[in-house]
Amino acid sequence: MSKIKISELTLEKLQNITEKVLKIQVKPGSKKEDVFFDEEKKIFIFRVKAPAEDGKANDAVLKLLKKKTGLSGKIISGATSKKKLIKLE
Repeated sequence: MSKIKISELTLEKLQNITEKVLKIQVKPGSKKEDVFFDEEKKIFIFRVKAPAEDGKANDAVLKLLKKKTGLSGKIISGATSKKKLIKLE
């Protein structure tokens, strides 16, 4: 699997994403928080410490997105799934 750490992505690349929507997969309950892009699957992988209960992992994903990129987002699909769509704001 070919991975690119999100810190290596430029803000320009994120801003040029069609319709400003990110396709992501969440790995809740991880030991550390991290974001990377899986080039083969064309999906962003978000590892968060928060558990997948009561929206805690979703909140952690949005906080991590803001921390790593400076961009805000809103989950528009997959609120109860590991695979989600995030609309960049």
